[in-house]
Amino acid sequence: MSSLRQLFPRPLYHVVTCPHRGTSETFINSEIQYDVFIFDHEVEDRCAFDLLRLVRTLDHRKQTPVIIVGGEEETSLSEFTKASGGNAYVRKAKEYSAVHRRIARLLAESIDDRPNSESGTASPAG
Repeated sequence: MSSLRQLFPRPLYHVVTCPHRGTSETFINSEIQYDVFIFDHEVEDRCAFDLLRLVRTLDHRKQTPVIIVGGEEETSLSEFTKASGGNAYVRKAKEYSAVHRRIARLLAESIDDRPNSESGTASPAG
């Protein structure tokens, strides 16, 4: 996730990284407003989809965009991301250049639906 984190320089973005599943769950369950969650599919037993499912079970997170990143090129992961309620699956290295565009598009689609949102905040977890 460190190379992905470098795409979000301060002060333009406030990035929170969570190296452990428990830390990620704490942030997800909190009342803190995040504009987007980015979960790494290849961190800690590939729990990204568990975290995605948790996000979608919480009323205050249902509209928060979720991006899953991973190294695999399988179309099935992209399809599984969408079927699980995620907004996008991005392959590491090959599609990092598209991350900013996808986040901007996702925020534009969701920002009006969420009260008290702070634009420009990326919040990776996982």
